[in-house]
Amino acid sequence: MHERKVVLTAEADRDMERVEAYVAGIYRPESGRRYVRRLYSYISELSFAASTFPPSRHLVAQRIHAEARSMAVMHRWTIIFHIYADYVIVDRIIASKMITE
Repeated sequence: MHERKVVLTAEADRDMERVEAYVAGIYRPESGRRYVRRLYSYISELSFAASTFPPSRHLVAQRIHAEARSMAVMHRWTIIFHIYADYVIVDRIIASKMITE
């Protein structure tokens, strides 16, 4: 099994901050932090599993990166990523409802 290093782009990092703020605004700050930790745990799984995901057929993902792959998590979010050499580059974290548009 090939392990890759997972890296978030600046935009993906901002997406995580927005997710945390969104959840914290609905509940409380600690809830936002816990929620984002769960997202990070799913993202970290890509270090081993990224190559098992096929290239995305969704235009939204393809506009983000020509070789985009996507992983839906937590019934709400889609992680858009691509593989480059020994890296998994997480390009964006978007609401899953946006992926079908």
